[in-house]
Amino acid sequence: MKNAIKYRVTKEVLALAAGLLLVGCRTAPPMQADWSSAAPLLSSERIELCRAPDGYPLQKIIQEADSILQAVGAWLGEENSRSAVKLVVYSPDEQMGREILRLEKSRRAAGLFRPDLNSIVLAGDPSDPRFWTVLRHEAAHYSLQRCLREPPPFWLDEGVSCLFESGADENLRPEKSSEREALACHLAKKRGGFNLKNTLSSPHPAYQDGRAYAEAWAVVSYLYRNHGQATAALVRSQTPLAPFPVQYFSDDSSMSSLKAFERQLTEFVLKDCNTAR
Repeated sequence: MKNAIKYRVTKEVLALAAGLLLVGCRTAPPMQADWSSAAPLLSSERIELCRAPDGYPLQKIIQEADSILQAVGAWLGEENSRSAVKLVVYSPDEQMGREILRLEKSRRAAGLFRPDLNSIVLAGDPSDPRFWTVLRHEAAHYSLQRCLREPPPFWLDEGVSCLFESGADENLRPEKSSEREALACHLAKKRGGFNLKNTLSSPHPAYQDGRAYAEAWAVVSYLYRNHGQATAALVRSQTPLAPFPVQYFSDDSSMSSLKAFERQLTEFVLKDCNTAR
């Protein structure tokens, strides 16, 4: 429970900071006068880059985020009527950047997508690969929101974001995430394999730690590769997705219960682990 409380407090504080800063490119508080009254630094159809430190590669930031929006949208679809997301970037040397990293307990890069403000706040240095991972992760959160009318459950929200955080290839397929796969392999190899009750049984798991993120990645990776069209159709239908709807992925009798799905997922992950060796 301690981890869950810490997670909620961190997100609430960071959400407050984002709320004060990310009302919009033109309507931010006076303390951000250097950029609040100006037009976006750079924009695309889906993204408005409202603020970034001098010397940051603005075009690459827009292109990288756009590539994830395109990839997630190609799989799940999107509501094109949604307004462009506002993106604000800080360096680790700026006060707000340091605060975001401190709150997220990261020394490298951290970010947050605020659906209520339709905005992403990001702190990091583009010379660090982690900056781009976080940017893609948060862009995937926004892209998923474009498909839905209601907030997604943790397993779908973080699963999709983790799946696409390493980027997408020229065919818009997610690139391999070695970090997520390594932890998923570790969990699959443990006695009994996956135990997904915490991650899949409710919209907001009690523990949202590294294990829960790896489980969410494994579930969505499995659905993407084995039930891609069915998953996309289910998301577009706005069907409630918490607890995890096992019954929609019952191509065979082994998928008739959560325990059976855990076995199926364990076999799927272990097969990939063995292939990668």
